[in-house]
Amino acid sequence: MKKFNQMKLPRTIELRKGWNTGGTLHGATVSQWHRSTWGNGLATCADFVTAIAKLDGTPSLDDQGQQLGVYRSSLAPLQPDQVFGYSLQLLQAVSIGTKEHIAQLADEPISKWAFVCATQLGWLKIEEAQP
Repeated sequence: MKKFNQMKLPRTIELRKGWNTGGTLHGATVSQWHRSTWGNGLATCADFVTAIAKLDGTPSLDDQGQQLGVYRSSLAPLQPDQVFGYSLQLLQAVSIGTKEHIAQLADEPISKWAFVCATQLGWLKIEEAQP
């Protein structure tokens, strides 16, 4: 397994106005994600981070529409100055987490893996519904 410092990452990240807008990878596959730019991935992750924070308190439903519980997000309430740090963490988790298995995951939606990574990072959990 490659260590994070062996991955090809940008040496510096210069934040420009609008860094968090214009992400186009929300509906991308894992394969498309890995062919895109870091800037596009970071902007898309800003949207994912914002959406994860907004899930706090919303019902979690199974495939039949039955409520499993309520989402709890440790990112809520999300402050604007926190978005970059969380977006960068998610970008790294999604990119590194899917890279080693790209052949098996190539056609899977990246949004699924962003959700999985958010759960693994401890940002999102389901509080079980009370009977």
